[in-house]
Amino acid sequence: MKLRYILFTIVICLVSSTVFAAENEKKVLNRFLYSESLNDRQKAFDIIVSSENKYRNIVLRELKKHSTKPAGTPDALIYLAAVIKDQRYIQPLTSLINNVDYSSKHCIYSCPIVFSLVIFGTVMNHSLPTLDEKLTAVSDLKSEAKRVRGISIKPEKASKYMEGPAVDQLLAQLETLPLADVIKLAGPHTQNGNKRLAAAVVLQAHVTDAEYLKDLYWLAIAELPNDASGEYRNAIHWAIYRAETSRNLKRT
Repeated sequence: MKLRYILFTIVICLVSSTVFAAENEKKVLNRFLYSESLNDRQKAFDIIVSSENKYRNIVLRELKKHSTKPAGTPDALIYLAAVIKDQRYIQPLTSLINNVDYSSKHCIYSCPIVFSLVIFGTVMNHSLPTLDEKLTAVSDLKSEAKRVRGISIKPEKASKYMEGPAVDQLLAQLETLPLADVIKLAGPHTQNGNKRLAAAVVLQAHVTDAEYLKDLYWLAIAELPNDASGEYRNAIHWAIYRAETSRNLKRT
C-alpha cells in the first residue's frame, strides 16, 4: 500500500511538472508572437532559440492551427519555423502558401512564407509537397529558390544592391564598420529608417558566415516599419541565405 502511494505521488508530480512546463512554453511563445513590447519579444525569442528542442512541438501546433485558419497568422511564427527547421513544419507552411487568401495578402514583396519555404526546400534540401502553380506566391518561391541555389558567400560591394547620391556616402561609411556594429544599426533601436535600410543592404553584401545568424533572424522579425516595397526584408533575407549557406558548407 505504501509503495502504491509513493508511485501515485511520483506520477502526479511528473504530470504536474509536464503541465507546468507546457503552460510556461505557451506563455513564452505568446509573448514572442504577440507582446507589444519589442524588448519582451526579443527576450522570448532568445529563450526559444536557446532551448529550441523544448519548443518544437508547440510551434508545430501553432503552425497547424494557423494553417487551417490563416487570418492573423503572425509573420514572426513563419520566421521562427525557419529558425528551428523542424521538417514537420513544411506541411502547414505549404498549406499557408497554397491558401489563396493568405498568400495574396502576405506575398506582395519579400514575404516571410516564401522565405521560410526557401530555407526548407533550398538551403536545407527538404522536398516540398505539391504547390499551387497558379499562385503568384508559388511563382515567387520558385524564382527565389533558383536565385539562392546560385548564391555567392564572398563579400561584395553594397553598391551592387543600392546606389544613388543620397545613399552612396552612407553605404561607404557603414562598410568600414564591423558587422556587429552594422547589425545594431540595422536593428529597431535605430530611429532613422534610411540608415536601417542602408545597414541591411551592407549585411546583404557582406555576410559571409553564420556567426550572426540568430541576430539576422531577429532583424527579419523586428522588421522595418513602412517597408512598403520590401527592400529591407529582401536585404535581410539575402543576408540570412548567405549565412545559412555558409553554415551548410561547413557541415559538409
